[in-house]
Amino acid sequence: MYDSLCFTDFGVAAWISKLYGIFISKITSLLFFLVQLGPIPRHLAIIMDGNRRWAKQRGLAPSEGHPWGSKTLTNALQWCYDSGIRQLTLFAFSIENYKRPEEERQRLFELAKEKLTEMLDSRDIIQRYRVKVKLVGDLSLLPEDLQRLMHSVMKETAENEGPRLNICFSYTARDEICTALVHMLNDILERKLSFKDIDASLLDEYIARGQGLSKECLAPDIILRTSGEARLSDFLLWQSSYSLLYFSDRMWPDFGLWDFLQLLFWYQRHWREYQQLRQRQEHCQRHKEGV
Repeated sequence: MYDSLCFTDFGVAAWISKLYGIFISKITSLLFFLVQLGPIPRHLAIIMDGNRRWAKQRGLAPSEGHPWGSKTLTNALQWCYDSGIRQLTLFAFSIENYKRPEEERQRLFELAKEKLTEMLDSRDIIQRYRVKVKLVGDLSLLPEDLQRLMHSVMKETAENEGPRLNICFSYTARDEICTALVHMLNDILERKLSFKDIDASLLDEYIARGQGLSKECLAPDIILRTSGEARLSDFLLWQSSYSLLYFSDRMWPDFGLWDFLQLLFWYQRHWREYQQLRQRQEHCQRHKEGV
């Protein structure tokens, strides 16, 4: 009789859990439907900040926050693609992060390997949504096995026609700009380019070429930074001249669906202002080119 009662209780609990899951799924679908009635950013960039502080607040080693941040990333990818965002750029690992303790760096590299390996799985969200993945940064600074895995993911997803995912790894904006200027200077010395050709649009091209991207991949509509910090920390400095900036007080491991929806609603409230800025930028560029 006791065993039967336990079985019944277990069955009721499982039924309630399943019903709750269906309810949450329906509510989530409704929320995404409502948010899609307004403008959705084409390109969202994220500075995933706060993993280490999140861990310290819970008495854990700083490196223990990164696996929890990785789980948030999996959810965020799903939210972005379900809401209609066509391009996502993530600041995953800064060149400045090489100054961190060896143990933490290795933990980050191992997590990167795990996520990249998942991307090659046919059941993963990357394959399900046919996402094209691009690793951006000075990859030569990374361990060779991680470099090989990154190139495998880029090759495997190169023909995908779904959303784009740009992962900035071993990256800083200053390094990106300096590299583009060096390539530009080399072309001047080789007489492939003259000084009179140099303008902002040309630097766009050199930055894009250096990262193996098209110019359309450069400028995000909105940049999100979590953890309460209100700065860009050497991320997309050249590309963000007209981007909207959104700073969330949430640590990245705690960033949830409602936080994401708040971001989209905030973008919609500022969308008209953003469009006006973009139009002025395009007008100035056409005027300068004499079009």
